[in-house]
Amino acid sequence: MKRQLVEELMMEGKPLKVALEAVGMAKSSYYYRSAGRRKPQALDEALIRAINEVRQGHAGVYGYRKVTMALRVAGWTVNAKKVLRHLRALGLTQPMAGLLHLWPFSFLVRPSACNMYWEADLTYVWTGSANAYLFVVIDACDRDIIGDVFSDRCRAREALEGAVLSHFGGRVPYNHELTLRVDRGTQFTVRDFREVARTLNVRLEYAGGTVSGR
Repeated sequence: MKRQLVEELMMEGKPLKVALEAVGMAKSSYYYRSAGRRKPQALDEALIRAINEVRQGHAGVYGYRKVTMALRVAGWTVNAKKVLRHLRALGLTQPMAGLLHLWPFSFLVRPSACNMYWEADLTYVWTGSANAYLFVVIDACDRDIIGDVFSDRCRAREALEGAVLSHFGGRVPYNHELTLRVDRGTQFTVRDFREVARTLNVRLEYAGGTVSGR
């Protein structure tokens, strides 16, 4: 409506600026034109034939990335987006890969006393020339650091042994239950670490709820 009034004023000889101010319309609004819905691009018949040849010549799952690579090997100069657009139009796209298994959130632990529930983790520390490894064991009750090892090698085993040695004199007594919660990194899931935990009478709990008995 405002644009129509502006145009009528301009037909009467009013400058555009005056007409816009008279109806209270911004200059950018006057010049704006809706692009509307983009028309679908036509498909390349030669590319369709090449895509079909690629798919027929290769067994198994062949998504748009592999099709693009095969077309380039065959001499085509084509980008992946164009190949994907053609595959979608032809109904030849592959279903999206399912998400990796997500481990459930663990229950909230509130230990009533120290030396009942420990947690351990690894972090990398840049030393200026290479990465070093810092293993830390903490008590979930008071968040006190009870064991740590800083080394140029992965030493999760030594961190656990040192923590047990400093608090239990070498081994957790049979009548005392101690749980160590760790993530699923290879340093905590290897057989050597699990065997050490069993020897020290430490119950392992992995993120996601999996428990390794003594």
